[in-house]
Amino acid sequence: MTWSIIWFDARGFMVDLIDPPYIMPVWQSLTGAMTPEYTFVTERTPLKDGQQLKYIDVENREVDLIVLVRGNSEEDLWNRLNYLSNFFNPRQGQGRLRVQTPTGVTRDLVCYPSSGFRLSESSMTRTSVELHLTFLTIGPPYWRSISQTVKSFKLDNPPTFFPLPPITLGGEAIVSVFELDNFGHVSTQPVWKITGPGSDPKITNQTTGEYIALTNNGGITLDAGQFIVIDTAQKTVTLNDGTNLMSRVDWGSTFFEIPNNGVFAEGTSIKVEMTGATDESSIEVRYYTYFLGVG
Repeated sequence: MTWSIIWFDARGFMVDLIDPPYIMPVWQSLTGAMTPEYTFVTERTPLKDGQQLKYIDVENREVDLIVLVRGNSEEDLWNRLNYLSNFFNPRQGQGRLRVQTPTGVTRDLVCYPSSGFRLSESSMTRTSVELHLTFLTIGPPYWRSISQTVKSFKLDNPPTFFPLPPITLGGEAIVSVFELDNFGHVSTQPVWKITGPGSDPKITNQTTGEYIALTNNGGITLDAGQFIVIDTAQKTVTLNDGTNLMSRVDWGSTFFEIPNNGVFAEGTSIKVEMTGATDESSIEVRYYTYFLGVG
C-alpha cells in the first residue's frame, strides 16, 4: 500500500494530489503532518530562579505539500494548472486534507489552503512545474478520524434494551449507564441527540461528576419524535425545530468532553436520566477521534 493524499475543498470537490485524472502530479514531499508545535507559556516569580510554567499552548498547524504537475504539452500543462487552481481558494472556507499512510491509517485535517497557488519558477519546464501548497488549521490543530463514532441507546420504561448494565429506575426517571471509548490522543467534544417522549433529560459524566441538564425555567418535555441536539463544541442546545433551549440548561451544567483513554483502560462512564421515557425514547452520541499526527 502506498501514500494517498486527497484535498476536499469547502464545496466538497475532491482533488487527488497523488494521481488525479486531468492533473497528473507526482508527489514530492509532505511536512508538518506529525506532532504539532507547542509553546511553553511561563512567568517570573519574585525571589525564585528561572520562570514558572503557566500552561502549554498548542499552535495552529501548517502542513506544506509539494507536488510536481505534469502536462502532455506546454498548453496542456497550463490548462491543468488553471483547472487545479479552482480548488485552493481560502475564501471559499475550510476544506479537508485526507492522508492515508502506507500502513492503511487514514486521517483528515480540517484546514484552509492558506498559501494560495504557488508555482516554483526555478523548477518550471515546458511540461512540468513544482506546485507548493500550504494548509493552515484555525482551531484544533489535530488530525481526526474520517468518520464519526456513533452510538445509540434506548431509554424506555420498562427497559427492554441494555446498552451496558446496569439500567435502573429512579422514581419515574429512567437511568441508563454506559461507557464511551475515545482511543485518540486528545479529548473530543461529542454531539448528543435526545429523542422523546420524556422530560428534563440529564447527562452525567460519572468519572468527573460534570453534567448537562435541561431543568431550568420549567425544564423541557419532549413529545414522541421530538428531539434535542446538544453540541458541546459549539456550546448550543436546540430543539428539532431550531428553538434555542439554552435558557433551559441548569446553571451547574458544563459542555463536558470525552477524554482519551488507552486501549486497555476503561472508557468514560455516562449516566442518562429522563422522566417518562418509553420504548420510543433514545439517546444518540456522535464524536470524532482526534490524533496528534497522521502516523
